[in-house]
Amino acid sequence: QGNPMHFSSKYIIQFIGLTALFFNQLVFADSFGIKLNEEMAEFSISGDNQNLMEGSSGSLNFFYNEDKDYAGSLYLGVNGNPTGVGNFRLGIGAKFTGIYSDRLDDQFFALGIGGQASLTLKTTYPMSIVFEVNYAPDITTSKDMSSLIESTARIEVQIISKAKAFAGYRNYEFEHSKNNASTDYELDDNIHVGVLLEF
Repeated sequence: QGNPMHFSSKYIIQFIGLTALFFNQLVFADSFGIKLNEEMAEFSISGDNQNLMEGSSGSLNFFYNEDKDYAGSLYLGVNGNPTGVGNFRLGIGAKFTGIYSDRLDDQFFALGIGGQASLTLKTTYPMSIVFEVNYAPDITTSKDMSSLIESTARIEVQIISKAKAFAGYRNYEFEHSKNNASTDYELDDNIHVGVLLEF
């Protein structure tokens, strides 16, 4: 049996390379984010492409945790302001995720749909309350993965013109089914903090 770490690195590098090339063709990256807690880290680049479609946006993300679960994901969507509500934004899109789980010594892929809602508050330092959810059902997941769900709630604060700090909570898990038995595997289920830097 091969070294699981070597196996995961090989496929993660390939996945990140291919999705980064695809992402670069669709979206002009303009920000870099880091999300952390005691058990996981996630790095992301995000941006938009108004030439492709008004309100279009995307993000490329890499995640790992202390259980040696690794995930790379590509999100593409559109967002905007509902008519007459300037400080409220809604977004919807699709998210492709590739996961390697050391606990299962296996890799999985999932295609899901997602939504986002954010409300900006008029405070001394601009503040936003953000909710996000992404869901992939059994029909769009590979192998023994039955579903993948990621839900997040956070508060963002604009500390300076090109930087935001945020804190929130995320539940990120997938269901694994084999031999008529199902088990939920948590990738993240904790409070986190992070920063978003614009360039």
